[in-house]
Amino acid sequence: MGARWRVLFLVGLATLAACGSSPAIVGGEPTDAQTSGAQVHLDPLTLWGSWQVVAAGEEPGAVLQLGTPPWRAHPKPEPLGHELRLWRRCGALLGGWTANTAGMFLGSIDGLAHRCPNPGGLDRWTPGWLRHAVGYRVDDNAPVLLDADGRIVARLLPGGLPTPNTKLIMAEEAEPPVLDDQMRTALTEPEGEPPADREPATPERLVGRWVPPKGTGANPAVFLELTADGTIRTNDGCNYRVGRWLADDSGRILAIGGPTTLVGCGGLRPVAAWLAAASYAFFDGPTLVLFDSAGTEGGRLVRETR
Repeated sequence: MGARWRVLFLVGLATLAACGSSPAIVGGEPTDAQTSGAQVHLDPLTLWGSWQVVAAGEEPGAVLQLGTPPWRAHPKPEPLGHELRLWRRCGALLGGWTANTAGMFLGSIDGLAHRCPNPGGLDRWTPGWLRHAVGYRVDDNAPVLLDADGRIVARLLPGGLPTPNTKLIMAEEAEPPVLDDQMRTALTEPEGEPPADREPATPERLVGRWVPPKGTGANPAVFLELTADGTIRTNDGCNYRVGRWLADDSGRILAIGGPTTLVGCGGLRPVAAWLAAASYAFFDGPTLVLFDSAGTEGGRLVRETR
């Protein structure tokens, strides 16, 4: 994976200073396919479920739930990432995740429930192993999460089931995620490829601040900013949002979004949703064009000039 993906590490500078520049490894080496640059095709559905987490620095017995809990009535695919819950003794840490068939993975935590403490600081709730996880594969019929060099940073073991204190938490909150047809479709990429005559947007070229082209009627406050530490900052014209992103040299891209404000005004452009729905990023001359997994164009942006 290290040879094939020149990813941007999804770690803030303050976090690097506090935690060190290298993630803790929990065993395993990159596969031949990952180190040789061979094509990898994986199924994101293998990640959906309730897992016991084995990761350096993680609380023993912690459970990672990836997917929509069954108590949610009529769940809808979340355009800015699927649901993630990390259960510890204190309760649940809440966030989002996404993955693709190329073996890329993104996950983050942006909130907490129950009595979990707020540690403060940059990216404060996301543990180090999850910050460093940028890929996945299946080992011995169970998923593992990988760092940018293809090394295992977390093992997800079947059978993980949280045992919350029912005086504080309803028992149904801890039930394993369910996978219905709607969610299955959202996680399964349809057939299709981006245009072959355009230049892939590499991670290095994606870094910067992007705005809608002139003449589109967009609110002048609209922007999408991608930083080298993997942070997304966006404004749809009224509402500010942050998130995380990951890309490779072939034009593949992943993004997830966190909380947002809810203000109404004119000339809005849902740039965060454009990016989260994108599977590919290519250039049409100087214009950044986002495509979904079927190769359908989703949005156009140009680099901001001041």
